[in-house]
Amino acid sequence: ACLECPVGRTSAVSAAACTPCEAGTYAAAPGAAACGACDAGKFASGTAASVCALCQSGKFQESSRSSACAACGQGTYSGGEGATSNASCRVCDAGKYNAVEAAAACDECAAGKFEVSRTGCQDCGAGTYANATASSACVDCASGSYAMSGGMSTCAACALNADSAAGASTCVCNAGYRATSGAANAGCAECEAGKYKPSSVCSCRSCPDHATSPLGSVAEAACVCKA
Repeated sequence: ACLECPVGRTSAVSAAACTPCEAGTYAAAPGAAACGACDAGKFASGTAASVCALCQSGKFQESSRSSACAACGQGTYSGGEGATSNASCRVCDAGKYNAVEAAAACDECAAGKFEVSRTGCQDCGAGTYANATASSACVDCASGSYAMSGGMSTCAACALNADSAAGASTCVCNAGYRATSGAANAGCAECEAGKYKPSSVCSCRSCPDHATSPLGSVAEAACVCKA
């Protein structure tokens, strides 16, 4: 008596043995006379398949009779299975990225970073910040605040009697004030009597010989001869 070929295999009339279906084809029922081709969006990677599998998320296949699916490229993603076109690979939204192929979703850039070319994130530069995830650009620190280093999610306020322009990485002491510990960010104190400091310089300057000035003087004109 003749026997039926099992699923995944076929035979011709009067054949002595069953032949496994090739990769990219399948036979779902016993006794099949021929293997069927996997449809677009599906694949069969090995021989003797009884069913074709859907392309996974992040992949697609435009052709039938395929043994594998193609991957969506970096910076794109595909969230559904069984995609039949590379049009299913969508570009990551602004502020999101992926650096790998065959991604099912995109990741968000962390706070303090911004998205670059949909394939990665970069630290905000000094003087700028990003206070939310998924940022596509960083924002300048407002005047009166600063970000000394890159990758900041907030800007710090300048110390009392110090100020900064927008987008600053450090603060400067106001006229008549000096940094208390080498940097204005740590605090500013009045210039001592007998000294002065315009806003354009970093340290207090001494009045000429035999002259003095009040605390916190901002110009040499404040220096007067000692009695």
